[in-house]
Amino acid sequence: MAGGNPLNPEICAQNLGSIVKPFSIVIDASVSSGLSAAVWTPASGKRFRVMSVDASVVVDAVCAATEGTVSLVDNVAGNIFWTLGATIISAPAGTVVRNGGPSLVGTYGYLSLAANNVVKLLFTGPATGKVTVAGNLMGREE
Repeated sequence: MAGGNPLNPEICAQNLGSIVKPFSIVIDASVSSGLSAAVWTPASGKRFRVMSVDASVVVDAVCAATEGTVSLVDNVAGNIFWTLGATIISAPAGTVVRNGGPSLVGTYGYLSLAANNVVKLLFTGPATGKVTVAGNLMGREE
């Protein structure tokens, strides 16, 4: 078949990148709202290109109802290039409050501003409770 199956691993690797970076970060909101944690550190001298993100927010301990965001940033004080909004509800542990599903990052992905920059996850949300932000980044290093 010309063009191939869109689920063909070779086509996916070309379009989404051959690197998958899983992450899982537990955030105690009472001490770490605004937390910034590295989720992808490229090889020395390389820049990352994030092509797709799959992320979810899960309640670990009951949270106060509030709005929260999970963002990916380019380096410590770099640009925000992807955001997942989540309404954090007062819910029992284990409740998935937001599942981002796989989403593409622009037409050609997001290429870091400079070599050796890292992808950081920035979380802002409730003042109480715990959440886990988990998922996968797909892309490549250039």
